[in-house]
Amino acid sequence: MDEAAKKTILRHFPYGLYVVTVAAAGEDHGMTANWVMQAAFDPPMVVVALENTSKTLGMIRDSHHFAVNLLLASQRELAGKLGRSSEQAPQKLKGIKTRPAPVVVAAGVEHDGEPLTLREAGFKYSG
Repeated sequence: MDEAAKKTILRHFPYGLYVVTVAAAGEDHGMTANWVMQAAFDPPMVVVALENTSKTLGMIRDSHHFAVNLLLASQRELAGKLGRSSEQAPQKLKGIKTRPAPVVVAAGVEHDGEPLTLREAGFKYSG
């Protein structure tokens, strides 16, 4: 693992917006998450909060793998699209360029920039 990339990503975890992606049974799925935090340094671990009824959670349980993507300040529209429920938008990743993540713990930095936070996006908790 690239230690510098791992540290860069974990240092940039704001109280913000992320995309959790998963592939299982030939289907790709993604969702916006905002409860993501670093849980350990070695081994590197993150905590992601998902609703028990979430389609994403079931797919993660089936595949045993998922990815967390830090959204940039310019990606508010993507956060909104992936933040809709799977019932409202069953194929949320359709039309979004994705690439498979490795099936082992890894970190990488593709684009530099300011992270998208809940406040900057104008999103609010509903309860």
